[in-house]
This record gives sequence, structure tokens and C-alpha cells, in this order.
Amino acid sequence: MGRGRQAQVIKLSREERKSLELLTRRGTAEQRQVMRAQIALMAHRGESTTAIAQALGVSVQTVSHWRTRLVRQGVEGLQEVSRPGRPRRIGEAQRLELLALACEPAEPDGRATPTLDELVERAIERGVTKQISRSHLQRILQAGDLRPHRVKQWLHSPDPQFRQKV
Repeated sequence: MGRGRQAQVIKLSREERKSLELLTRRGTAEQRQVMRAQIALMAHRGESTTAIAQALGVSVQTVSHWRTRLVRQGVEGLQEVSRPGRPRRIGEAQRLELLALACEPAEPDGRATPTLDELVERAIERGVTKQISRSHLQRILQAGDLRPHRVKQWLHSPDPQFRQKV
């Protein structure tokens, strides 16, 4: 005698099965997508939730969750959904302005690159943002693959006649 509820029956069309099988064989697919596709295919073949969980090394609750999503939303239910969270305080336009600000030379007669503290001051002075911490600015610069401290000196020479000499 079985325990718990009866597993929901999953029926996939031929095209859906083919696309999920291709996904499981693709070497560049995300592991979570492959696992979800395998759950769908095994459920379509009529395997129990417990058997699928044991075969894939995941919990019964995980398999049950994806079976339910498949029944309610179809194969589209296997895709990622947006997750809750606080929206960004600094928008994309402001992030781009901060990146441009970091690309400017520090001083006409001094260092080639500004420090994070100088960048924070400039951003607040110019009204790019009302407030930003050094660490937040550093994360934004890293996300933009910008490392002002690693700029080579000859790119931003303090020499005023650098362009003519080159």
C-alpha cells in the first residue's frame, strides 16, 4: 500500500520530449536546467517521485515541486522565474556614469588614476548619486570589468604634451 498522494501524471508532446532530451545532452546547459529536464522526462515515462529523486540524487520535495510546476504551467514552468528582492538603488544609467567617471584621469599633474575615495567624492559632487560607499563603487567597477588601479601609466600620462610626443 502506497503512502502519500498519488503522483501527478506528466504528458509531454513529441516536440517537448525532443527539446528536453537535446537539453540533457547539451554540454553547455546549466546543471539545474538539465536536472529539471530529466525530472520531466522520467515523470513522462511514469516513474515515481521517489524513484526519480533517488536516481537524480535530489530530494522528493524537489521532484514533487517540479512535477507540480509541469502540470500547472507545462514545459515553460521549468524556466527560471524572477526572484524577490530589493530593487537596485543605483540604476543602469548611474552605473554607466560611474564607470565613465572612473575612466577620467585623476589630476592634470598627478596620478594617472583616481582613488575610490576620490571617485566617491566626484560622484556625489556631480550629482550622479546622493550617496555611495567605497565598497559599493568597487563592486560596480568590478562588474563593469574596470580596474582603474591597473591602468598602465602611458595610457594616461600626466605630461600635457603627451599626445604630440606620441
